[in-house]
Amino acid sequence: MKLTRIFATALLVLFFISSILLQPVGAATKYDLPYPGILPDHGLYPIKSARDKLWLFVTRDHIHKMELLLLLSDKHLAMARLLVNNGKDGLGGENALKAERLSSEMIDIMGTATKQGAAPKGDFVTQVKLSNKKHREIIEATLTTVPKNKQADLKKALMLNKKLKDRLAKL
Repeated sequence: MKLTRIFATALLVLFFISSILLQPVGAATKYDLPYPGILPDHGLYPIKSARDKLWLFVTRDHIHKMELLLLLSDKHLAMARLLVNNGKDGLGGENALKAERLSSEMIDIMGTATKQGAAPKGDFVTQVKLSNKKHREIIEATLTTVPKNKQADLKKALMLNKKLKDRLAKL
């Protein structure tokens, strides 16, 4: 009986050690943006935009609203990257700035929710921090490809991203 317990404990310890050691390097820092769907230069985009605004308006739960804002923020940044890649630098900059404004709204709601006792789970905060880092990487990379006369919104987005990073560090 005692030998069985020791054997079971040893197996559990080996299992946990192997799961830690076999974890892929950088797995915790990988963050993929969602597919953006219809881009702002498409004729049906106003319908999509109205749907998103309505979706935000009817979502009252703080946790669900934060998750929705994170999704929309990531989608707008993915849109910005695609638009810049398609030569629509001005529209891309506008969407990058919109992505950061949505992130700012999400962080505001995180603060409100925390004060009301409905703080987000730790893994959500980690996800938001990874999103912020990914946004910064994409905006910085995009700035190097956009002509100087079209960089204003991207620079604003990068400044806002840095402010959001500071706010997130306090969470």
